[in-house]
Amino acid sequence: MNYFRLRDITTPPFAYVVNREEVIDSCNLCMMPFPQLKVPLQVEIFTTDPEHWKEQIVGQPIMAESWVVGDQKFVEALEKILPGLFHARPIEIVSFLKKTPYAMRQKSKERTKNSPEPGAFFSLHPNVEIHLDRALKAQYPPIECPACNRSIPDIPFDVAVIPSIPDSRPLAGFMAELLFEGYDYIFHESVVESLQNHFPKMLFEEMNPEPLLF
Repeated sequence: MNYFRLRDITTPPFAYVVNREEVIDSCNLCMMPFPQLKVPLQVEIFTTDPEHWKEQIVGQPIMAESWVVGDQKFVEALEKILPGLFHARPIEIVSFLKKTPYAMRQKSKERTKNSPEPGAFFSLHPNVEIHLDRALKAQYPPIECPACNRSIPDIPFDVAVIPSIPDSRPLAGFMAELLFEGYDYIFHESVVESLQNHFPKMLFEEMNPEPLLF
């Protein structure tokens, strides 16, 4: 049995976190980030296809840099597939479909009248830690930080990151040692097909060691 990571979510829509510097707290010595966010995300959401914005946004996941965000309908749909494995935090939508060429061409009165209401949006955060493969950590021993008492991975960029599969086989989680580095949403292979059926814009990548060339 193996795990897949959520590599990306296809666009449009596009989303940007405007307060990233205020969101992430890091150790003063090793600079390794902490998983808990200091403040809620402030996010801009827009699309280059405004005529179909509802199909793109309502009930669908959106990638806002390192975080998956979505509306209440998306949160409820994900909870049905993976109950109890994610917690949702309210986010602030600071700009919603205001920067599209369509929106810029409209007169201010028409833009105000025709602009959709975004409703409540949330960021989704996995509850379960999944750790790096034990053999990988043995081959590349982590650096111990005396300030925050955490182990900092020292894995070369060209080495495949693979998890140490827990005995409990959680259906979803996050890579505990690699925060905000593209391994924050990890899914057990048994649920990947269901997720792709519900959310076809999700792009997954199997977490396998790279094959030997020689």
